[in-house]
Amino acid sequence: MKHVFLAHAMAVIPRWAQGCVANRSLIEKGPRIIPLPEGTDPSDPDSLRESMPRFLPANFVFPFLAHAAGTLVHAFVTVWLGGNTCRGTKEPGCLNSVRQ
Repeated sequence: MKHVFLAHAMAVIPRWAQGCVANRSLIEKGPRIIPLPEGTDPSDPDSLRESMPRFLPANFVFPFLAHAAGTLVHAFVTVWLGGNTCRGTKEPGCLNSVRQ
């Protein structure tokens, strides 16, 4: 059981990193594809607060898409790195033990 826990624990950092990369890349590319309203500085909270009423629904597509893509990438990396640790075991919590 210790090696299963260790394998899952060691895979946390790559899972987290890949999810962050996917999320951040879409967040940075969003305003280039769907521009923010004139005079909006996304790094200034006061500027965002003042220009928020001028945001269109299209301006919120990329943040939602980025979070969904980050979660999806995180899930794929989780299966890729940690999916084989339960193979052939009857460990509680392993998906393969449910299927057998």
